[in-house]
Amino acid sequence: MEKIRFLKNMLLYAAVFTGAVLLFVGGPGTDASRSAYHFWNLGHIILFAILCYLVIKDVPMINRSGFWKQLLIMFLLTAVIGILTEVVQGKYDRSPDIKDIVRDFLGSAIALAFFVRSRRNLARPVLLVMQVLVFLAFISETYPLGRDLVDETIARSQFPVLADFETPFETDRWIEKWRMERDGDIARHGDYSLKAALIPAKYSGISLRYFPSDWSGYNYLNFSIYNPDTDTLKIICRIHDREHNNAYSDRFKRAYKIKPGWNDIRIAMADIRTAPRNRIMDMHHVKGLVIFTVDLHAKHFIYLDDFHLTL
Repeated sequence: MEKIRFLKNMLLYAAVFTGAVLLFVGGPGTDASRSAYHFWNLGHIILFAILCYLVIKDVPMINRSGFWKQLLIMFLLTAVIGILTEVVQGKYDRSPDIKDIVRDFLGSAIALAFFVRSRRNLARPVLLVMQVLVFLAFISETYPLGRDLVDETIARSQFPVLADFETPFETDRWIEKWRMERDGDIARHGDYSLKAALIPAKYSGISLRYFPSDWSGYNYLNFSIYNPDTDTLKIICRIHDREHNNAYSDRFKRAYKIKPGWNDIRIAMADIRTAPRNRIMDMHHVKGLVIFTVDLHAKHFIYLDDFHLTL
């Protein structure tokens, strides 16, 4: 029994050490899926849950304290470690994130509500309320991971459809989500389209960021844009691959005059592939599709639908 307890302790300490190292090195690359990023972020919860449990169990002064004193000590410790971690991460080319500190607190709260021995001394109703609140917070934190796993599965099954907005999570494939909403009044295909707001700015648009990236077996990209205004609107479509160096000459970019009503657009893959000036675009690793305007002087809405590849 002692050997099992010792082994369990060593595994927990090894997990803390590994988690602490991974806070500063490793992590999902630029090609990673949304779910990979969300899963990685859950590491903060796991790390601080284990750390809180071990500190309370193995530091005699804290172990002998009552539950509420343990909670106060561990939350103060979590705040100090969490803030210092985010500050230091900035020196290792990592992006500090206040949400990571929230996840740190959630990890400590999980240990306190479900695993430390002193919780048993709380009145049962108090403990139950605490556990429910912590559990709901954990569900809220893990919901994005579940949502993205569902949409990534749908995206793989839909392909060569990239987005037709018939399923509720498809807007999460796009960046600048605050400018868009799924719309059931106007649609080119099926029952829904994506309503996007274009605001007065030098550049204004939205980007399809998460989608199956291997377009190599197809000849055309197709999509439709609805212009609800009476005037023609100039829209630019930009496409780039994994090797894109952010130069204007290293991407596909083409302007379209969007007349009132529906406009069906077809782009030959050969044009996309040969668009970079000094190389061939990698059609096995297409990484972004952007629809935008330049020097817009008034707010406009457009509706996007039926992004798909064809032979």
